[in-house]
Amino acid sequence: MFKELLKSITSRTADDIGYFGRNAMIAGIPAAIIGILFLIMAGPTGWKGFGFFGLGGILLLAGIGTSGVGALTMGIAAELIEAKPVSPAEAMEELSDTADQAVEPYVENIEDSVENVVTDDLLAELNDILSDTPDFSASPEPVSAGIEQEPDIDLPELPDFDELDKQVQATKKTLTRANLLSTFLPYFMQKTPKFRETITITPDSQVYEIIRATIVKAIANLQNIPIEKVTQRCISIEETFFSYKVVFERVKKMKNTKDIAAELETYFRATVDPEGLTEEEVRNQRLRIKVTVEPVADTWEITINKGISGIITMGDILAGEREYNYFKNEKNALPYIAGITELGSVLLDDAGNALEMLISGKQRSGKSWYVNSILTCIVTFNPPEDVALIINDPKNSTMFNTLALFPHVIGLHNGDNILEIFREVIDVEAPKRAELLRQARCENIKDYNKKFPDKKMPYLFIVIDEVLSVRDSLAQVRDGEKEADAKARLREFTSSLLVILSKLPYIGVGIIMVPHRATGVIDKTSRTLLKLKAAVMAEDDEIEETLGEKIDRRLTAPGDIAVRIMSMTSAKYVRGPAVADDDVKTAETLRRIAKGFYSMGVEVPNWQHLKVSYNRDEEYIRNELFGDTIRMQF
Repeated sequence: MFKELLKSITSRTADDIGYFGRNAMIAGIPAAIIGILFLIMAGPTGWKGFGFFGLGGILLLAGIGTSGVGALTMGIAAELIEAKPVSPAEAMEELSDTADQAVEPYVENIEDSVENVVTDDLLAELNDILSDTPDFSASPEPVSAGIEQEPDIDLPELPDFDELDKQVQATKKTLTRANLLSTFLPYFMQKTPKFRETITITPDSQVYEIIRATIVKAIANLQNIPIEKVTQRCISIEETFFSYKVVFERVKKMKNTKDIAAELETYFRATVDPEGLTEEEVRNQRLRIKVTVEPVADTWEITINKGISGIITMGDILAGEREYNYFKNEKNALPYIAGITELGSVLLDDAGNALEMLISGKQRSGKSWYVNSILTCIVTFNPPEDVALIINDPKNSTMFNTLALFPHVIGLHNGDNILEIFREVIDVEAPKRAELLRQARCENIKDYNKKFPDKKMPYLFIVIDEVLSVRDSLAQVRDGEKEADAKARLREFTSSLLVILSKLPYIGVGIIMVPHRATGVIDKTSRTLLKLKAAVMAEDDEIEETLGEKIDRRLTAPGDIAVRIMSMTSAKYVRGPAVADDDVKTAETLRRIAKGFYSMGVEVPNWQHLKVSYNRDEEYIRNELFGDTIRMQF
């Protein structure tokens, strides 16, 4: 028996050692704390049994010793994992006996125990299954676990814009929502068209057996029972582009589902293949692997994020019937895409109900792509009579310079005159709109546009990139000024933001703020007025600053977003959509769509009553879109 005990110790894995250490600390720390409390009580009570040589001392020393051993073993486990990450094949080899024991009660008419669930010939295939993403960009029929795929189908990098331009010139459609969708949807490239597809993994698949056996092992470890005593069954496993969805019979007395999630995360993080990746990339991919366990009736719904990132374009999304119909429905004034969940569902929202937006994120976080996708949705599928933008861009970026070619953009500024723009919108545009609503006996812009569909009041967004840079420039003391002048500008900036957020949305005036961090833009109380709050590839504290709440997810890759919109009860992790898969393609797509509007005979609305905000140079724009030799038709 002693010999077998020694053998079992040598066969323990790093996660087993870490699990022991964690339990030792859980037991030791409370014991030490209780011992300290007894020692404190020994003085006033005078009872020696509470003293150092009594119960208090015993508990204190036992607690320190136990927790110390726990901390030491956890450190050893961490060093082992860091020194030698577990490969998929090794992890599967460890799970083979576990799988045999777990599956035995459910296999009928079996005479001998199976020693290895997966043969040696399949171990090489296992590494590919766990580390590679199924090819969702191709268009084969769904197959089990995405293992057997038809040959890849090459997708065009970009549509044939010249041919599309000819079609637009030839048809000259009116600028209705339906016509804009049918005209401009072909302009968006498709990158991952099968992202929303769900593949059912069958029980004879290696992936199915790995996931099932890992859950069984986790249940056995957490209940401190042998594998063969676990009676819960795996009901189904499905795979999407980003994740696995598992339905498993629930252990009714087990309420701490976080431990189940932790066990699964430990296993799947160990299977990350470090080949070709830097240490930071390996670390980030492991952090992206996240498991959530939700009790539903007598089952657990387990979502295993595979840790991969992928680009989902607007072309991919709007190819879906649900999404296309949402955009086509003109009851949704300004439809846009808020993100894609890890199960492949798309969050859709109406910017007509979300005129107040805050999107934070550092450089290279994917923030600009996210902002760009929202603005592109708003302007591409609505005529300029329905929506207009005033853009403030201190960086003079390619993205905003290209968007400014759209007939919806009435002004492109660098932020230096932001106070003048605020005054003009608040003191000139807002009273004009309020008076129109009063005369029409309408409560808000939606009522007005419903009453007068042929003479709509356009929504107006003030877009401010690098908000903190714009604000900080106002706080600088200029030549010939006093410090009080700079402080007055800063107060006006803050108060104007609050007026726009709280008093102007009902007349259709909104604001989209794009800072690196939310702190310093508006106070926490005012952030409750925001209808869309998003933190892109942000740290935990930055997420809480922006959204006012935390999410149980690390945002480690560009395009990882924590978002909260009005229809949601809490914040959610999503992937941001993209116009195209790089900046050059994105700029060309936007330029061609802007050109398409002019080819359709768009009439650019007259905004010249806003003498500061309006700075549109039509001659320059026509030259950019068509060149000097093209004659514009209006």
